[in-house]
Amino acid sequence: MTADSSEGENNLLVTRMPSSSNYQDSQLIARLEKNEEYVTKALKGGKLIAIHFKSLSFDSSPASASVRISKYLKCRSDFNCNDYDACTTSKCTDYDRYGDGICSFSEVSCDKCGTQIMMNSTTNEFADYFSWEINDAGSSRIIMSSEPTLSPHTACSASKCLPFGDYSLVARYSKIQTISENVSYSLQAADLLIYEASTNAYLESEELFTVCASDSDCQDYDGCTTDVCDSETRLCESQLLNDTDCSNCTWVTLELTLDNYPDETSWNLATEVGKHDVDVLSGK
Repeated sequence: MTADSSEGENNLLVTRMPSSSNYQDSQLIARLEKNEEYVTKALKGGKLIAIHFKSLSFDSSPASASVRISKYLKCRSDFNCNDYDACTTSKCTDYDRYGDGICSFSEVSCDKCGTQIMMNSTTNEFADYFSWEINDAGSSRIIMSSEPTLSPHTACSASKCLPFGDYSLVARYSKIQTISENVSYSLQAADLLIYEASTNAYLESEELFTVCASDSDCQDYDGCTTDVCDSETRLCESQLLNDTDCSNCTWVTLELTLDNYPDETSWNLATEVGKHDVDVLSGK
């Protein structure tokens, strides 16, 4: 790929590709010479993998490379083992005489760090067109996801202890076939159903949820809702109040006079709710 450029002849390029179905550019994150290695947090939960460029062959057309991809557990300090998961403890132990250790991980009791969630899904005959993932909004990491290759008409379950924080559940089904069975998925916390859907139509859904330690984690800066942390599921819930019961807010009225092209008119009202957070109300 780089043979005719000055960027490094016969290198191995490591790129990061976006998970969204919308078009986005990929990002070059490493360029390796033969026998070089690149280590990155690319596994679920922030675990490390090593990408080792072993050899390059010109005997075939196109040329091919031999690459080894493996879990990487070497470390020099506890910081090197950080998996960005508050529900595990990570340590660098068993140092050798060169100062290299091995990362070890142990689980924290889930009732101290978050909540146990379970994701259930069922495929139809077009299993390759269905996928789901749970993302950590704080770190932009994929915490859980469906398997890369799913079998038709198969039920799958996955569970994990999610640490306190904000998350999104994204489900996609891209096959447009009117005569087909439904795909379905459901999310449970503490054995209680939180979200579910079943469809054979085009789907790209995103559901937001917060794993909370107290009511203060659930503040949505809306004076017309009561925000509570459910003690059983440890998920935030917002309950709408009557207009007369709203507090800590002021009613405003927005009047628009449109021209002959109303479809080209849009508006937004932004409210600063914190040092770095902005709550936006918009319409068209």
